[in-house]
Amino acid sequence: MIKILYIITGLHVGGAEMMLHRLIKGLDKRTYSICVVSLLPLGLVAEKIKEEGIEVYSVNMRHKLDVKAIYHLFEIIREQKPKILHCFMFHANLIGRILGKILKVPIVISSVRNTYFGGRVRELLLRWTDRWSDATTIVCKAAAGRMIERRLVPASKIHIIYNGLDLNSFNSLNLKERQLLRLESGSAAEDEIVIISVGRLEAQKDYFTLLSAAASLKDKEVNFKWYIVGKGELEPKLKRLCTLLNVNKEVIFLGLRHDVNRLLRAADIFVLASLWEGLPGVVMEAMAAELPVVATSVGGTPELLEEGVTGYLVSPKNPVQMAKAIADIITLSKEDRIKMGIGGCERIRTEFNAQQMVQKNAELYQHLLDKEAVTLDVVSQREA
Repeated sequence: MIKILYIITGLHVGGAEMMLHRLIKGLDKRTYSICVVSLLPLGLVAEKIKEEGIEVYSVNMRHKLDVKAIYHLFEIIREQKPKILHCFMFHANLIGRILGKILKVPIVISSVRNTYFGGRVRELLLRWTDRWSDATTIVCKAAAGRMIERRLVPASKIHIIYNGLDLNSFNSLNLKERQLLRLESGSAAEDEIVIISVGRLEAQKDYFTLLSAAASLKDKEVNFKWYIVGKGELEPKLKRLCTLLNVNKEVIFLGLRHDVNRLLRAADIFVLASLWEGLPGVVMEAMAAELPVVATSVGGTPELLEEGVTGYLVSPKNPVQMAKAIADIITLSKEDRIKMGIGGCERIRTEFNAQQMVQKNAELYQHLLDKEAVTLDVVSQREA
């Protein structure tokens, strides 16, 4: 069997974490022996991975230069002796490359999940350590282009592998279940439009623009409720802004939820106001739940949405444009909104499904294994 060790920065709820879970779940366990290491303490996704019968470790890293945690990771890699070391997210990529080189792991793969890497210093570190990575998987063309433009990874090492979803987890709600969930979540009547946004309450998601768009919709006397799902450090500021904008009754903070798929099914429109993204999993999930989407044109989002067919793209930090796009969807007939949502779901089914993601990763593994075998054979012949 081929031993793969995955390193990821953390295993709490997030896009990269869920994609790792789907990848591990889909790989053929007769071909691959898998274990996972989280740099940070374990979270909800770790439990999901354990349910697949996979070993999951944490080195409980307390800060960026936690030597004890890094040595613990060193020991795990040395003990596991993986054939492939596949790293997810910046810190895991950086540490994994260095330890992979020291321990002579045959194949080291990095995984880039975003178009923004955290500034010049991080970019220099990625560029400097790229020599110890055999390949870099990237979730969208936009991120790949940026990596090449910034000379962080040569084009020859880049493999674009889109995130994928399992549509079986998006079960339909009957009308009674849908209305009950709407009432429980925010007293939304059947004739009210329910807008939903999902994501951490942090700067990247730009909820300030989103709330300004909500105020603009209210000024136009649109009848709506707006569910915001997620937690984060900006929550107190955002709630104060709701008061200032007089949208307290319309905007409802639902906190961290573990039934997001059901909430999406109970809503009518999904909105994302992010300033930067990779290939946003929440947009994919909204499309899978048959929702029309309004999202900022950042990262790989334009690679997901078909303008005017599955939703609308708007400029970042533009609440007026965002409010107009939402209003345009609301003014559509119910049948046309449903058609737009079904189109989005079909796009996920055919182009962004979990099976394709797993297959492309497996093909990459085999390609690198074959390449390594040829290299070893050439070296052996020279030595002979």
